[in-house]
Amino acid sequence: MAADDITTTPPPHTRSCSGEGELVALLDGLRLVCQADLAAGCPLAVHRSDAVRSAVVRAVIGSRTDALQGARIVAGHGVGGQVLISGMPLLVEPYLTASVITHHFDPIVRAEGLTAVLVLPVVVDGAVVGVVGAGWRSRAIRPPGMVHAAMAWAQRFAALPAFALARNLSASTRTIAEGAVAGGDCGSSSRSNRNLLTPRETEVLRHIADGATNGQIAARLYLTEGTVKAYLRSAMRKLSVRNRTGAVMEAQRAGLI
Repeated sequence: MAADDITTTPPPHTRSCSGEGELVALLDGLRLVCQADLAAGCPLAVHRSDAVRSAVVRAVIGSRTDALQGARIVAGHGVGGQVLISGMPLLVEPYLTASVITHHFDPIVRAEGLTAVLVLPVVVDGAVVGVVGAGWRSRAIRPPGMVHAAMAWAQRFAALPAFALARNLSASTRTIAEGAVAGGDCGSSSRSNRNLLTPRETEVLRHIADGATNGQIAARLYLTEGTVKAYLRSAMRKLSVRNRTGAVMEAQRAGLI
């Protein structure tokens, strides 16, 4: 099945899905391209304080449990972690006995009853800004050219807000690193501003950097959505920026998150 033959409207019979509408719609398209049972979308989480790169599962379609939602995929762990490092698609079957991956996610795979998993990189300008995956619960014949079609479909995710944010943050992080190498340590002003944001404002920005919406942040922090917006507005004012992406990028530049 060719990628261009798939529509992006999620069907009414979707058994289990969570996340933003556009992301869910594209995941349903990926599931159709792969003729899979499950699909998940994981934009890159970018924090300067992180020792390793990771992606966070933002949406799942076709799941039986809530085990995948919000899961953190660390570089090098499982199929997704390998793809974060290699930037290449990886199909693993049978999953639970595969020797080419680590098995950090076996409990989730067992809970979902998956026997095979395909993970694909979302790549922009040569940089991996996230991964998307498909899973099967039975040994099925894969459609001819499935991985190629799935790779083409996966690149559509790059235009979504969560993946675009990851792309901007990745570019910002690379620019900061290059500047530090070229011009020496330029972090003295960042260190002097470390107390600029309150702990709650910092926490909200960290969740935004993970790609969470205001509603998702409110649920995670047990706040109202209005309170989350108030924290974000305050952080934006302190950082002298006009939008949430700018707030995260400036907070990262200043070493605040």
